[in-house]
Formats: sequence, structure tokens, C-alpha cells
Amino acid sequence: MNPRMGAAAALLSVSALAAPLDLPPEAELRVRLPEQETVPFRGMANFDGAGGNQTQILYPAPSLAAGLAAVLTHAGIESSRRSAEKERLQAEADKVLEPYVAVLRGFKHAELFQQALIKATPARRTSLVDAAAKPGGAALVVLAPVFFMPQDQSALVLETEVAIHAHGPATEQPAYRNVVRVVSTPRDEDKPDAFWLANHGSNLKQAAAALMAESLSIALQEAAGAFAGIQAPQRTVRYVEGKSEKMERAHIIRSGCDRLVVKTLRDTLLSVPLKAAGPCAN
Repeated sequence: MNPRMGAAAALLSVSALAAPLDLPPEAELRVRLPEQETVPFRGMANFDGAGGNQTQILYPAPSLAAGLAAVLTHAGIESSRRSAEKERLQAEADKVLEPYVAVLRGFKHAELFQQALIKATPARRTSLVDAAAKPGGAALVVLAPVFFMPQDQSALVLETEVAIHAHGPATEQPAYRNVVRVVSTPRDEDKPDAFWLANHGSNLKQAAAALMAESLSIALQEAAGAFAGIQAPQRTVRYVEGKSEKMERAHIIRSGCDRLVVKTLRDTLLSVPLKAAGPCAN
């Protein structure tokens, strides 16, 4: 299970829709650009060991209040230490992005969203609006994507917070919100950075747009009630994240020859390549 996704899910804790959103194909979608202009990328970090082993410390205390204060102080110190360790691990993981700095510095949300909308909603009227746009009128989609690159550089992982305000009168709270995580199919390249950076980073940008399109498409389907009648049993899903095997307890929403879409036990959505892809019909 992924600690990043757990944190995001806790922030947005979803998707209990009172009723599916009315999102007919002819309805216009406005997609709001984030305040940050550049698309965020991070290296994939492993936080399993962050914080290390905690040892129990006995505090001599003259009173219960003094003892409680000492325990709380120790807890605060431990929390700060774990946070600093996670920051160190993330900074170390981010070094994987050093070959891509020039390309990523010029990769803007407007370019990413435009490419993704063409792939995800080719028949729908869509428009990009700035970060100050408010709900009201046409449906408003708010996306907050973050991309991660595994240390082997063989894949990309996208984690997107999605919120959708229904068309009609302005409402402060979105009618739908969830977190969607999409893992790309791994590539086997001798020089992965050369592949991603080919043609001024075209391969990297196209892969990112494909993941963004998948994320938006899945969210729109769930918001419209497409998954409401599915009552699949819970099972352990095995998939690949780059060249690493991962596992997740989840309910399968959609299965294909090489990819699964599942709902995790945290109600977030996950689209992953299968560990052992089956045969596909031509």
C-alpha cells in the first residue's frame, strides 16, 4: 500500500456521491489550471524506514502532569525527526530527476492538460480556465497532479486529486472528489533518460499526458456513476511499478489484458499494469 496515496486520500476522503453527476457528452467541461504553472515531478522515495526504531524512554517525573509533559515533548521530537528523515529521503530520491531538469522546467500545466483533454474527451467541449475561476455555469473540474519517477526510470506514476463542481449554480463544495493514481506500463530501455528526453522530452510529455488522460477519464466515469453497480469481491492485486512488484487490497472495477482499474480500501482509484499481462486480441 502506498503511503503517499494514503495521505492524499485522508485529505480528500471521498467519493460518497449522493447521486451520480449529470455529465452528458454534450455538456461543456471547464478545467481549472493550478496556481503553480509548472507540472510537479518528484523522485519515487521509499519511506518504510523513515524514523528508525523507536525506543521507550522512562522519564523521572515529580508528578503526573510533569510526566505527561515529558512524554508529549518526546513525541514532538520524534515527529520532527521523522519529518526531517522523510525530507532527506525525498531529496535523495529527487536526484533521479537531475537529467530532466531542463525539460521539466518548461513543462507547463496548460500543455499537459491540453494534450490530456484531447485524449480523454475527444468529443466533448472543453476549455481551460485560470486558477481564479469559480464554480457556476458549466461543470468545473479541478485537478492537482503530481508525477513520480521510480529510481530505475522505467516508468511514470501520476497521483491526481480530482474535484468536480456540477454545472449550475455555484456551490462551495464539489459534488465529487477523489484521488486517482495511474502507473504507466514499464519500459525496458538501456538508457531510459535518453528515451524520455528524445525530441526535447517529447516521450516524457506524451507519457505524462496519457496518464493524465487516464486519470481524468476514470474520475469522470466514477462521478457519472459508471462504477456504482459494481460489487466485486476484495482481493490482493499484484502489479508492477517500474521494475518493482507492488500489492494492493482492492475491488476490481475494470480488467483488461494488460491493465486493471481498482478501488482501494481507502476508496481511492488505481489504474495499474498487470505483473503478468495476458494475451490481447488484435
